[in-house]
Amino acid sequence: MAPRLMLMERRERFQQKFPMEYNWTATLTFTVVLLMLCGAAAGAAGGPFKHLFGIGDSFLDTGNRDPTNHTLLPSDIIVNQDWTYPYGISLGAPVGRYSDGLLFFDFLAAALGLNPVAYRKYAANPSQNSPADGVNFATAGAGVFTSYGFTTTGAQITELQGVLATNNYNLSQSIVIYSVNGNDYAAFILENGEFDFLGLLEFVPQVVGQIVADVVRLVNLGFKNIAVTQLAPLECEPAITMSDGYTACDTLEIPFVLIHNSLLVSSIWNLSSTLPDANFLLIDFYDAFYSIFDASPGTTGFSSPILKPCCAPTTTTSGCGYVDSNDQPLYTLCKNPAQSFFWDSEHPTQAGWSKVFNLLLTSSTYTGGRRSLQCFLYPQLCQ
Repeated sequence: MAPRLMLMERRERFQQKFPMEYNWTATLTFTVVLLMLCGAAAGAAGGPFKHLFGIGDSFLDTGNRDPTNHTLLPSDIIVNQDWTYPYGISLGAPVGRYSDGLLFFDFLAAALGLNPVAYRKYAANPSQNSPADGVNFATAGAGVFTSYGFTTTGAQITELQGVLATNNYNLSQSIVIYSVNGNDYAAFILENGEFDFLGLLEFVPQVVGQIVADVVRLVNLGFKNIAVTQLAPLECEPAITMSDGYTACDTLEIPFVLIHNSLLVSSIWNLSSTLPDANFLLIDFYDAFYSIFDASPGTTGFSSPILKPCCAPTTTTSGCGYVDSNDQPLYTLCKNPAQSFFWDSEHPTQAGWSKVFNLLLTSSTYTGGRRSLQCFLYPQLCQ
């Protein structure tokens, strides 16, 4: 089946099965662009990838936190925060995503015409929640090491092994996206204090080393197409810039991010020379985010200051969705999430993710300079 027809058929099926989670009206412009892309590829050999798997944390998590767990962790995180109002407000209700709507993983899945099931949902009822399109194991709060008590990426890969053992996938036509975005470092700071800079810098090679070990493990499982994300600019997160009124990124506050990214890039490209059958893509969230932050005011569609979140906490220990003992909100909410890049203290809005995804889609600037995300997903277009 031609890629365009395949995508349209899948899209129809997903609209029927997941009308709330996949608000196609909200991503209409992107879908039109995608259909044009697929139409261009229709005459080429092959078609889109058939399976998508996610390993990582909140940038990918599409519903793996326990919605019934109201526990407050020592890090001031409520376990089911992403299942509470106003999360999911642009989709009509909370759906276990750290955003007002769709995430980067959703846009990637849409680009392939796939709808991978969240592992929590699949594990609860495998017979009713088909894993045919893939499974997303990413869980908000996860790290490569134990952080905040949530699952590790290694544990997620073990879960993936179990799913592979009971389902028939063509791994050469599968993509894994692997994304960790600083939970290990946040947990390190929580445990050791924010002024242990030397210890933090010494911790970076351990984190990157475990990422590489995880990626090698995925290759050994038979996966050939793996996208790995670099850290976003943590120094620009509203949790960091809140104290200065969200006016500027604090480049002195987070000195390890560039070191992490540099070491990760060199390590993954070194892997590509020792594992010639593997097809790696590095996704540069860092420069993609900054290109939006540094754009001239009024050109991005986002309100100023761009670092201010739509859902902003009113105290240093509260968060989006938190309420006091009288059920009064401990946050303020903007009128239109689509005009904010950040949703809460750490995560982009659906509009923010859409902007980032479209930057990655067509430009190799944010994918290591080797090829765009479009060429990774649809290699027929770039041969």
